[in-house]
Amino acid sequence: LVGGLISLLLQHAKNDSKADIMELGRLGLSALLPLTDADIVMDQKTLVTSMTAMINLLFGAYPIMPHHGGKILCHLLSAASLAVPTSSTRKLSIYTSATALVICGPKFTKEIIDSILNGQDSFQDIMVATTSEVTKLAEKLRE
Repeated sequence: LVGGLISLLLQHAKNDSKADIMELGRLGLSALLPLTDADIVMDQKTLVTSMTAMINLLFGAYPIMPHHGGKILCHLLSAASLAVPTSSTRKLSIYTSATALVICGPKFTKEIIDSILNGQDSFQDIMVATTSEVTKLAEKLRE
């Protein structure tokens, strides 16, 4: 799945068709977002592979990513929050979330970030800490 997605992204880079990238972005998200769900995916290799493919998809299909920023960020923040705190999977999830935050922009993601950080009493501490960590890394990536 991931190999096919990455090869399609390479084909798109050579051909530069907006219609193709819209379809590829939609299909890529529908395939990858369920694989980033740490509640369902217990295999760490699958989670790491899906996060790596998500980064490639974010960059390859960047024109349409802002339209899907809210759902992307929700999935990635959840995965990062559920990962073992000292694991490399958590670090990769945080990096992927920060990358999504930068590429998707504030259109849909700002509301999610603000609601988590401003409504700290409503969310688990790990979600608030993860969101804070992601926003700090996103600021560094923007520099």
